[in-house]
Amino acid sequence: MNAFTSRFCLGLSSARSQANNERDNNFSASQASSLIEFRVHDDPSPPRCPVGSFQHDLASGKYQKQWKSWRDFEAWLAAEQEQHALEFRLVNTYTGSCLYTRQLRYVCSRAGTGGQKEYVKLHPDWNRKRGPKRTDCKCTLIVKQYPDISTVLGNYSDVHDHDLGNANLPFTQIPKAAREQIAGLLRMKVAPEHILKMLHRGVYDHDELFTQDLDTDYIASRMEFIELRDIRRIEKEIEAEAIRLHPDDGQSTILWVQRLRDKGHLLTFKSKTDPVPTGSNLALNLFLLVIQTDWQRQIFSKYGHRLVCIDATHNVTMYENLNLTTLVVRDKWGYGVPVSWMLASNGTEETITYFLKVNRLRSPSTIPRRIISDFDWGQIHSCIAVYNAVILLCWWHVLHAWQQHFSIPAYPELWELLKNWIRITDQGEFDATWIKIKSMAPQGFIEYLNRYWMPEHVVKMWSAVFRSERSIFENCDTNMLIQAWHSVLKGKFLHGKRNRRLDHLISTLINDVLPHYALKQRRQDLGFEGPDLEVKKRQDVLRRSQVYTKSDITQVEGCDSKYLVRSKSNPSQVYEVDIETYTCTCLDYPLICFCKHICAVQRLFDEPGTPLDGVRTSPKVPSFPSLQPLAQPSNVPEGFSGPKSNALIGIAEKLERLAARLRRPRKNNNTLLALGALEEAVDEMLLVTDTSCVLPAVQHFAPVVKDNSRLAMLPGIKTKRTRAEDAAYGAGASSGSKAKKETNKKYVTCRHIILDLTPLAYFKVKNVENDIESSCSHYTIRYTTNHTAATSNLSIRVLSFCTSKLSGGTLCLSRRASSGTI
Repeated sequence: MNAFTSRFCLGLSSARSQANNERDNNFSASQASSLIEFRVHDDPSPPRCPVGSFQHDLASGKYQKQWKSWRDFEAWLAAEQEQHALEFRLVNTYTGSCLYTRQLRYVCSRAGTGGQKEYVKLHPDWNRKRGPKRTDCKCTLIVKQYPDISTVLGNYSDVHDHDLGNANLPFTQIPKAAREQIAGLLRMKVAPEHILKMLHRGVYDHDELFTQDLDTDYIASRMEFIELRDIRRIEKEIEAEAIRLHPDDGQSTILWVQRLRDKGHLLTFKSKTDPVPTGSNLALNLFLLVIQTDWQRQIFSKYGHRLVCIDATHNVTMYENLNLTTLVVRDKWGYGVPVSWMLASNGTEETITYFLKVNRLRSPSTIPRRIISDFDWGQIHSCIAVYNAVILLCWWHVLHAWQQHFSIPAYPELWELLKNWIRITDQGEFDATWIKIKSMAPQGFIEYLNRYWMPEHVVKMWSAVFRSERSIFENCDTNMLIQAWHSVLKGKFLHGKRNRRLDHLISTLINDVLPHYALKQRRQDLGFEGPDLEVKKRQDVLRRSQVYTKSDITQVEGCDSKYLVRSKSNPSQVYEVDIETYTCTCLDYPLICFCKHICAVQRLFDEPGTPLDGVRTSPKVPSFPSLQPLAQPSNVPEGFSGPKSNALIGIAEKLERLAARLRRPRKNNNTLLALGALEEAVDEMLLVTDTSCVLPAVQHFAPVVKDNSRLAMLPGIKTKRTRAEDAAYGAGASSGSKAKKETNKKYVTCRHIILDLTPLAYFKVKNVENDIESSCSHYTIRYTTNHTAATSNLSIRVLSFCTSKLSGGTLCLSRRASSGTI
């Protein structure tokens, strides 16, 4: 045993004695009597454990609960929560140095772990379905883990200030194990409805259901009350893992752009901080993203040469002025298919022109003949500049603009006339209707039409007089194909909710929208949706041609190929059919280059050597030097197309005759073999004669990695959304909202007069005859008055006075408690 010796000198301080003892090794015997020697030995009892160690905590009795391992503790915690319908929250975690690994502190979820909320209830006196969750419960659970020891110690204070069991169940959350189980099933693409049935099956698929409900000791499980919206919420979190490539929306958009670029789906991209492409005239702070996949490009090449619709929609993201512009083509079944998208923070003419140029550069051989648009000069000028196409204004947008400049309730006859006027196909009838409109419309509305809608180049865009010679695939007068696409996007794919993030919209377009339309096209191509528009029309023509007989058809003298066919619906109308060129003068012929008159002539006047389908076995190719090519109606300025030489006109005539013969129905395909070389030559000429423009090079910078990257790359967040009243052809704009105010009359065409016939208002209504148009033959006067005898007599005198001033009017007083009607 170790020991040490200490000497002290009596009468001296201990510090001085110790110093003297150390310096004086030789001292005398007399001096030794004044010294006392102490010898100290080690304590024979065992050493004490450090505070905070496992032995100290175990011996202190503070931690009354023990678990062999952390897994046993988790099992006990889950059982405790399920048995008493409790929920514990982890609020603190302390890490030890060498005495313990970590110490965790749990509290009851009703204690409140987020501090005092700043939210102040607007109506604190309202009754709630459930009371407040926070009760400041004092229940706590402290557990500790130690190094090299698997045992877990715990201090559990199970004192609650609220009811336990089923009464506490509404204040608990879905257990973590249940959420993980639901997430696993969702990742396996199991439908949320089926998952809900699987979770509830263990509760409802047994015979003791009703007996358990009557048992007061039965504790329900939180899984029994999982709803479909809970599963949907977990599904959204899983989707966000694949959609949100970065927490910041701007950085996530950059990553999506890189993906699109790698797959060849990106046409162009410009963030707010990127420089403007040279020669594009785009705005400096413009955000621009143009997307077109390979499948969309193939559909555009297949259907885009006929008809294209263009329009934009808003409220697809939370960013201010960020609209989605779409190019939609019409397939053979009459449905719209989106073939290109542009997300831009403005819709100016320069932006739309750049968008169309990028699309034309990607598909140089596809030039639309007609483009449908609303009355937006930016879109119109862009379409003319890039594609030199015929512009057709959407009839719905035309009527929508007209109804804002006069009151429909005041002019119901004018409104019906305008809706018919836009559909008139005869020029004479169109002019006569215009004269009638000017005679009955207010002067302000006439001036509005003359200024904006009656110039010749504008009339050609909206009048049905100039919408002839269209095929059945081009027979579309509104932009409803795009409106239907917008409805599908916002209703089906965005679930009718306001989307916030741009990356979510990009993911929806690429991963949800395109597969939907691709599957729909495949179903149509394989016959699941029935025949297309052309086949349906041809079947209808063959059926309707059976009513014609030889007495209805007369052959033109001196010409074996021309016939005159009398109309069945209008016997005074005669149509000329030319079997050689396979044409007819009826309005139905341009739809499919085939009509019931041609079919009747083929059936009743079959020439020798010509099959019933009208295809000759050895056709002759006559020369028509005086035949002019079919002129395509156009409202494009002359500067867009130059004159053609005589040689080109002759080649065009031959190609038109060949195209007419190839459209005829045939029973054999012998002529197809001879057209192989012609097809190759035509393809080469289409590439040679292409006049597509070369876009300026687009410069792209590296992604911005600053904290304010979203603000630097994306438009500002939209803060307010307004919604106006809606009506037919209104779309939020009420009828007459932009009409000119008349100065000489208060109600120029007033049909309903509302009067306040109180004594104070008597002198105001004396001049009511000046407020009513003298030509009105139908009128209604509504009045309100107090139910007293004196006021009623006054009301009768005033109403009699007003009625006498109206020509043809009679007084019919309907007495009510507070109102009446004449």
